[in-house]
Amino acid sequence: MVSKERSIDVQQETVRERIEQTLRVLVGLPLRYMGRAVDMAWLGFGDMVEVPKRNGGTRWVARHALHLQCDDSHFVVFEDAESD
Repeated sequence: MVSKERSIDVQQETVRERIEQTLRVLVGLPLRYMGRAVDMAWLGFGDMVEVPKRNGGTRWVARHALHLQCDDSHFVVFEDAESD
């Protein structure tokens, strides 16, 4: 039987591995922009690509966007999405 403490360690390691694997694509890419509003920060990485706007027309954004949202104690990964 696995102890509760060991089970939590394994779960945390799995989460850590998933985060590292997901963010690995950003390593070495240029940081194009960053911004912040209240408790959220966003960063754009990689080539700039033209994407459609919701209300028509187009806009230029970084190929990869990383959104981080924090509370009073720590940052939480909110979104990691390719923008095209």
